[in-house]
Amino acid sequence: MNTIMKQLDGTILDVKKHMERNNISNLEIPSRIPGWLEEVEKTKEKAQNISSTRNGCFNLKMRQQVGRNAFKITEEMESFIDENNKITWSDAQRCLGKVNSKIASSFAPLDGDAQNHFKSRERTFKDVLGFLQQDHQEPSDSPMWNGRCGENHYVQVEKTAKDKKMFDYVVKVVIGQQINMFSIQQAVAEYMGQSLTETSQTARIDRLRITFGNLPEVEANSDSTLVRVDVMVELEAHNFFWQITGVSKQHDMELNQIGSEIVRRCVFLPLAIKLIAKTLQFHEVFAWRDTFQRLKKKNLDENVQEVIKISYNYIKTEEEKVIFLLCGLFPDNFNIPIQELTRYAWGLRVLSEVSTLGEARDKTKTCVQNLKNANLLMDRDYIGCVKMHDLVLAFVLSRVSKGDHEPWNVGDSKCPNLSLLRLMDEDKSLKFSQGFDGRMENLEVVAYEKIQYLLLLRSLGCSTKLRTLILHQCLLMFDCSAIGELLNLEVLSFAHCGIAKLPSTIGKIEVKECDNLVNLFPTNPMSLLGRLEELHVSE
Repeated sequence: MNTIMKQLDGTILDVKKHMERNNISNLEIPSRIPGWLEEVEKTKEKAQNISSTRNGCFNLKMRQQVGRNAFKITEEMESFIDENNKITWSDAQRCLGKVNSKIASSFAPLDGDAQNHFKSRERTFKDVLGFLQQDHQEPSDSPMWNGRCGENHYVQVEKTAKDKKMFDYVVKVVIGQQINMFSIQQAVAEYMGQSLTETSQTARIDRLRITFGNLPEVEANSDSTLVRVDVMVELEAHNFFWQITGVSKQHDMELNQIGSEIVRRCVFLPLAIKLIAKTLQFHEVFAWRDTFQRLKKKNLDENVQEVIKISYNYIKTEEEKVIFLLCGLFPDNFNIPIQELTRYAWGLRVLSEVSTLGEARDKTKTCVQNLKNANLLMDRDYIGCVKMHDLVLAFVLSRVSKGDHEPWNVGDSKCPNLSLLRLMDEDKSLKFSQGFDGRMENLEVVAYEKIQYLLLLRSLGCSTKLRTLILHQCLLMFDCSAIGELLNLEVLSFAHCGIAKLPSTIGKIEVKECDNLVNLFPTNPMSLLGRLEELHVSE
């Protein structure tokens, strides 16, 4: 029995390592594995109880009973090993929306700011869960729709719904201020583990309907409940403000009076209070007075944007301001890769006193950290990414996009001063003409994501100042020889683009510190490429 148990322990270790790898990579785990592990642990416990039995070597009847039990347990362990050998691991990509967590026994408590400062909202949190549980006492296939209810509460509702396994699927879709139906459909499909190849909106709707019909059961006319999340109550808002500033209300009567007026001008909105409190932290009373005067001149609806503007003006360096504004290139609730910000900043030459990309990464990370400390950026679930609150994003867009804007017809645009161009998701409303970017001779950064227009690369040779070229998921199964004409290119990233081999013209560029590229290049890459500082390739 002990010999077989050692073999079983090795099998258990292998299974757990396989599970850990798949969980990290979001890959499928055979449905039998969790139950297999539970049953194995019970059998091991029985075996350990037998091993610890001490009844004396002369108690023959007891020894016979122990031997019979050990033989039976040995057979069980052998059957577990045999069963595991027959379990097939597909290692397929797991559907993002699939809920795999075990059933929890109670509500998940609010944490962080929500628990310490937003006590008035705990009732709302429980109300939302109550509505969700009314019709879903058992695990359900029905979808959960979440309106705009404040990020902390949405995160807690989502976590609790998953822990309690109230739903089989949870699909998170960001609607945003500008509704993009294409992006919404794409997000839903990705969470359901599907790929939308249809190009028309009607066909994509039909494909999603079929997908939902095969997975969750959807009731088209089901009732919906609106739960309103109000701003903080006044006392709670004041305490939140004073805790962040670190100023005692009794320490300075003038600061106390000004701070109380500032909180009222922030309309008790947590984001505004947090931003302005962080900005005023460690500042003298004259800065508080100046801030109040600026807020006093605005109406209450305008004050949130004014608070963000004040925080922006307090940013210490121009580099931080540029990194902050670059975050506005990404959509609502987007995981913004810091690496991407580094590549943009490098191409635009906005980072001072850096001579290598390594130094540029450190400088960008420092800027991002300072912006997070000022609450203008937030952490994300993914390592190496940050997020911008939608109200902050609205401020950025309003700052860099003054005036009214018509739909951009790229074919008619001449932008000789444009230095950065980023296009994503192949928006069909954009009309491209041959050589459109040849009219943009000052382009320094070009980033295309999920774009498949064939002409986009062929005219890039005109952009002689281009330093950063990013091509992600563009399926470049065509002539990309124009890349070799970009003699000033220093950063080249093409991930998931389907390039089997680079053209011979790439030999005009130089790559430094890159390995494992022999199969990609026609000859030795280290002797080919001229100015390139970074090359990022991913299958």
